[in-house]
Amino acid sequence: MRARLSRVLAAAGGIVATVALAGPAQASPSATVDNCPSEYVCLYAKSGYMFAPTKGDADLSKSKMYPNRIFNNGKRYPGADHVYWAGKRERNGKVTDVGGCLHYHSTNNKTPEAGTYVTGLYKSDSDRVRITTLRWSGECP
Repeated sequence: MRARLSRVLAAAGGIVATVALAGPAQASPSATVDNCPSEYVCLYAKSGYMFAPTKGDADLSKSKMYPNRIFNNGKRYPGADHVYWAGKRERNGKVTDVGGCLHYHSTNNKTPEAGTYVTGLYKSDSDRVRITTLRWSGECP
């Protein structure tokens, strides 16, 4: 009985931890680097709402995330400080592959530097990008 109760509590703790890690954080519509934790990549909705930030590679192929902006708030780490992103652009019923590479944010400036973010991914419900993968790697081509 005691072993069974321990397993149930451990499983419940795992569920709580998963929910806590996956829970979204709020950001203002004019989000700056302050809203994205250091060493994370953050995805923002058009409203400024920040989806759950991620510190490692992420397979989002089953997600329904349609961000307007992606920001790399990583730090210098040779071989793993750039974020390659991939997604599916859904435009008027047609789907095409899209993607890019984002440099890490290298200053203490509160405004994201050019090359550290991509924006304009969500134009409307009939023209939007669903992010499928985020992968940390070396230099952008």
